[in-house]
Amino acid sequence: GDEAKAALASLPQGTLAGVTCEAMLALKEAGLAGYLRAQIHDEFWFELPEGQVSGLMQSIKKVLEAPLPALGNLVIRTSAKVGKSLGEMVEVNFNTMEVASGQTPNNMA
Repeated sequence: GDEAKAALASLPQGTLAGVTCEAMLALKEAGLAGYLRAQIHDEFWFELPEGQVSGLMQSIKKVLEAPLPALGNLVIRTSAKVGKSLGEMVEVNFNTMEVASGQTPNNMA
């Protein structure tokens, strides 16, 4: 019934909340929390200074993808979008640090 569904849903929701809190603390310890503007569900929204976007994105990725000891060293992969406004956001390829147009994130923010 509804109680069983609620019980089954509480573990993943609690785990997500714990992972999110741990990530925010790790960002603070790394000196990156000052760029965090919002946390909505499983997303973090950052505002990064022009000219520093690529480097800061790599630092944020490193913190957020650190193994989680409490979950058997699980690594949660991240993705990122960049743009001057929410309507202009485009996906960033972390391997090349380029967006679909071939620009670097430093040129997009």
